[in-house]
Amino acid sequence: MSVDLREKAGTGVSKKLRSAGIIPAVMYGGKEPVMLAVDKAVFQKNFKQISENVLIDLDIKGGKAKEVLIKEYQVDDVTGKLTHIDFYEIVRGKKVHIRIPIKLQGTPIGVRINAGLLEHYAHEIQVECLPRDIPEEIEIDVSEVDVNQVLHVSDITFPEGVVPIESPETVVIIVAGAKSDTEEATGEEVEAEEVE
Repeated sequence: MSVDLREKAGTGVSKKLRSAGIIPAVMYGGKEPVMLAVDKAVFQKNFKQISENVLIDLDIKGGKAKEVLIKEYQVDDVTGKLTHIDFYEIVRGKKVHIRIPIKLQGTPIGVRINAGLLEHYAHEIQVECLPRDIPEEIEIDVSEVDVNQVLHVSDITFPEGVVPIESPETVVIIVAGAKSDTEEATGEEVEAEEVE
């Protein structure tokens, strides 16, 4: 993706850029932050949705080409339009720490057969890997998880070269058991006794 260097900064300058269809951006990771100008139409053509774990080749006019990740971005609360991007320069051969989305595959046996309730706690997970090994998402087959069973980070099989840096005990999902009519009735009796 082609981007331009920009020399001026400040709220007024950024406002003018946005009015002209340009997204102000900054690239970090080198010795000094580098100010960039990203054509909004070009960015939207290349990226239908923003992902922080996709490697981007930046062709910087007037500078050297760089491999980057999107570190942070800002969106206007009212219009929903992208107003600023922070890129992070990647160094080949150097591992990065990055958060990867978790995608659940299948329906737990505890839900489809035993009337349990799926509780999804961790929607992404932090990993360490080389830039070329960054997965778009981590897929987890949950079809064999039954009622009252918990799936932890330690239960996940990660792609080669990808190492989780979360606690192994971090809970990803739980399949909770549905309350039986007897349990609900007992609970109501206890509440009634407490009131008396």
